Amino acid sequence: MIHHAVEQLDRTVREIRTTIFDLHTTGAAVGTSLRRRLLDVVGDLSVHSAVAPNVQFIGPIDTLVPDRIHPHAEAVLREGLSNALRHSQSENITVSVTADADFRIEILDDGIGLPTTARRSGLANLERRAEQCGGMCTIGPGDIGGTRVLWRTPL
Repeated sequence: MIHHAVEQLDRTVREIRTTIFDLHTTGAAVGTSLRRRLLDVVGDLSVHSAVAPNVQFIGPIDTLVPDRIHPHAEAVLREGLSNALRHSQSENITVSVTADADFRIEILDDGIGLPTTARRSGLANLERRAEQCGGMCTIGPGDIGGTRVLWRTPL
């Protein structure tokens, strides 16, 4: 029970930090901020969902990630999160966006996992976008079940 409370508190702190950053993003930066655009994708997809994804940003997303990667990042997040929200039957979905030596989007859910006969058109699109950016995409089971999508590209 204490472990669950600590996890919830940690999640709340991350959400507050993201909200504070959003409040500081004004004017022209709103339209061009990758962080803002990714948060908008999450908001659009989860507005009618029973699951509110936990979103965390690590590193200077808006300064390290080149503009050419932005449309790929939005499309990858939209496809990966949409699949998790619609098909995973999960109670928890975590989206981590990281910029350091490379740029990563990780979508992790605790749902039923990938069916063996899944249509892979959307997932193949994620892999194709990774290749176009010189990166890679792995899709498979998470460490404790569910599904893990990891999309990465060098910076």
